[in-house]
Amino acid sequence: MTLTLRYEVLHLTLRDPFVIARPDAGPQGQATTVIVELRDDRYPGLVGIGEGFPDRHHGETPGTIEAAVPVLMDAVGAPHLTVPDLEDAARRMALAIGHHGAAKCAIDIALHDLGAQIAGQPLAEFLGLPPTGPPTDFTLGIDDPQVVAERAGRANGFPSLKIKLGGPADLDTLLAVRAVFDGPLRVDANEAWDALEASRILPHLERLGVELIEQPFPARRLDLLVALQAQTAIPVIADESAVTIDDLPGLAGLVAGVNVKLAKCGGVGPARRMLDEARRLGFRTLLGCRQETSVGIAASASLASLADWVDLDGNLLLDDDPFEGLDLGSDARWTPPPGPGLGLRRMDHGVADPANQAEHRSANVLGTVWAGVRTDRSNEMRAFVRDVLGAPLIVDEPAMAIFRLGDTSLFEVLGQAWVDAVGYPTGPVVGFWVTNVDAARSALEDAGTELVGPTFADGDHRWQHFRAPDGNLYQVASGPYGPGVERITRA
Repeated sequence: MTLTLRYEVLHLTLRDPFVIARPDAGPQGQATTVIVELRDDRYPGLVGIGEGFPDRHHGETPGTIEAAVPVLMDAVGAPHLTVPDLEDAARRMALAIGHHGAAKCAIDIALHDLGAQIAGQPLAEFLGLPPTGPPTDFTLGIDDPQVVAERAGRANGFPSLKIKLGGPADLDTLLAVRAVFDGPLRVDANEAWDALEASRILPHLERLGVELIEQPFPARRLDLLVALQAQTAIPVIADESAVTIDDLPGLAGLVAGVNVKLAKCGGVGPARRMLDEARRLGFRTLLGCRQETSVGIAASASLASLADWVDLDGNLLLDDDPFEGLDLGSDARWTPPPGPGLGLRRMDHGVADPANQAEHRSANVLGTVWAGVRTDRSNEMRAFVRDVLGAPLIVDEPAMAIFRLGDTSLFEVLGQAWVDAVGYPTGPVVGFWVTNVDAARSALEDAGTELVGPTFADGDHRWQHFRAPDGNLYQVASGPYGPGVERITRA
């Protein structure tokens, strides 16, 4: 039983500059997030996807995620991928190292995605929850009031808007937005106000129909939070003051609600426990996010039914979300994909560009890197490939032999005793090299090609069989192929 994890740092462009009051928020036009892929050798062919969005305000960077992951993976071990076992895995991560919510979140989401795939259920169903919750709002960053108002006009299909405040023209921004948007407004100052500024703007917030006030003061100024809540019926929501479930008792009775984010508290399991505990303590709950891809948003949306308000729009802020499958309905409610787990597919970053459409629709084959034959004369064939063709034998098993050719491509000889998982023929099968098996699989599906069997995985190698129009079996394969590759152990 072995879990293996690979990660990738993505630098994604935002549709519009996104400015908040905190100076540590990073580049205004870019989001940096970490995507992980988790594999369990007990379930070959299945891959759990997770995401951790590092927030420098909490001391997180892609580098801290990289440093924390080995410690956390050791703590996780090799659990049975049921909901109770994943809850235990999250507790072990919490005990192994403090903080590092984004790293824990990436692993926890991937574990839940993998567990739900094994169960054959969408993630919400796997958790025993309804598939949908309240509609999401849409967030507008700090900018010139008229620029914010123009963006608000473009977002008038959402039932509510969240306006980032803490800039030089908060009231003018709210007035400009209210002139073009009639629905509820939510405001978030990201710790930027002091008591004087809050008391000055509060009457305007009440007059303009603001629905909630999120984290107006620095995280540790609980005295200011409780004083503001005492002055208004508008719910005051703690965000930076409410990072994990351990922060809830100290906030009870001080504010009306808390903002729960998977990337803050450590993933699906910890967020569910935090939402449940917040409700038990009498809080109202806002389910929030960072500028995450559809991976983080889909995982969060699986818990949306537990929240009073939903602020899950991070992927909508991106210009090039690399995942597809999550659907936002006309009522602004997230509808999870019908497939098991998160149900998402990785796609080319340039898919939205018409110039790249033809490339996206193809499997983008780079060459042929593998061929194989199944025969009842396997011993004779092994000797022929080794002695006559001169190919070195690199894997020697009773039912399978693998030879490496001079250009680092592979040739397999399979005996009749080999376990037949895909209706393997007696004739040769050719493997085509691709950089992304999932994208190639999607291209084959789009073309109506018959896929044969699941997607298999062995270490860094992944492959998918398909039947071409000639009726023969082929495969697309990814892995360390190509010129300059010296070590290939198995196809």
